[in-house]
Amino acid sequence: MKRPSEPGTPGLLSALEAVSAWREAQEEEAATQLAEVDAEEARLREAIAELQSQIAGLEPLRENVRKRSANLDLKELHRSHQALLDSMTADRDLLADRSARLQESTQADRERAKAMLSDAELAEVVKEYEGFAEVQKGLAALPPSYRKAIEDHHNAVKRRLQPILELLDGSARPLDERTEAISLVASVDPVEGPPQALALVLPVDAELYYEWSAESDDLCAHLAYRVVAAVNSLAARIGAPDAPIAFTSLNGLLTIQLWLGDHDIQADLREVATGVLDVTSGAPELEAAKLEVYALWLPPEVLSPPEAEDTDLEQELSLGVESALPEDSVDEVLLSDDRVPGDDDPVPGAED
Repeated sequence: MKRPSEPGTPGLLSALEAVSAWREAQEEEAATQLAEVDAEEARLREAIAELQSQIAGLEPLRENVRKRSANLDLKELHRSHQALLDSMTADRDLLADRSARLQESTQADRERAKAMLSDAELAEVVKEYEGFAEVQKGLAALPPSYRKAIEDHHNAVKRRLQPILELLDGSARPLDERTEAISLVASVDPVEGPPQALALVLPVDAELYYEWSAESDDLCAHLAYRVVAAVNSLAARIGAPDAPIAFTSLNGLLTIQLWLGDHDIQADLREVATGVLDVTSGAPELEAAKLEVYALWLPPEVLSPPEAEDTDLEQELSLGVESALPEDSVDEVLLSDDRVPGDDDPVPGAED
């Protein structure tokens, strides 16, 4: 006998079961994604905390950079000051070297002249040349042909003696060297307004002044004489011929100071000084030494910069130069209204 078949599952029920399964799958997927989001958030928050810590750590560096930037002016002054000392010291050594070589050359020329004059025949020629002055007095009374013959003979004698005459002239022969430039540093205080003081730093050892009588009459002394003369000329041109002049040292370099505080100077000091300080012009000894002197104007702060305000800045500057200035150094007197030389202060060369 045939059994009846069992009824099938309704389609709706199957559909609802499928929906329920989908829901469970979606919830599981969402839970997994939320866990991942929470983990990423935690990672990001940890990274943000680390970045915030790094940002906080930048503040000391920022403050250090700000401090260094704030000291740039002072550091520039100190570096410019050191550049001034280094360059001027090198110029001083070059001037001293050329001076010594020029003296050696001139002395050698004189020895050569003496040796040449020891020749008896040449000595007679020299005597004849020197006696031409008496002969010249009567030339006008002689016939033109005789006068020309005597003058031609004298010129021939002069040409023969020319090498000796040049050696005896005392003019130094130019050194066989390339022409070099050295500096004469000038500074007026204040930079703007009526000038109170003028300082000139020479590439010359300050001992030239401190031991004036012991120094030889060399190229260094000649340069100092010319600058002293220029300072006196400048003082007269700006209406301050009686302005006091003082001599001091800047790190061993001879420094000349012209004090103008008691004078009402209306002229442009720098403009007037431009031509006066051209000490190379008309200086055969400098030309022979193959040296040209250029006046360079610098602010007074470069000659005497303020001291560093803190230890860190002093270490950063690291100039590595110990001061060896006398008590009346330019650091103490250039910008001081109290240190004005009196009438008894020696001014070598001023009387010239």
